[in-house]
Amino acid sequence: MKLAKVIPLYKNGDIISNYRHVFLLSVFSKILEKVIYNHIMNFVNKHDVLYKFQFGFHKKHSTSMALSILVDRTTSTIDKGRYLMSFS
Repeated sequence: MKLAKVIPLYKNGDIISNYRHVFLLSVFSKILEKVIYNHIMNFVNKHDVLYKFQFGFHKKHSTSMALSILVDRTTSTIDKGRYLMSFS
């Protein structure tokens, strides 16, 4: 149900990569998406589906909060004289 009209919008310069895509969606699809999103989030919150440290999908759980917790745990571990490990 999500059909969009795609319009290339000119930025600047001469080459084709200087266009960005603009998607025009119907009002109905936007409303339907919002209704479905609200139902899913109500279910997730009611049944406590997501892990408490899942950031970016909860209200009052921003990704900057994740960084804050990381810095706090890192400094706390260093202060206790413990080792930190990084897996990359």
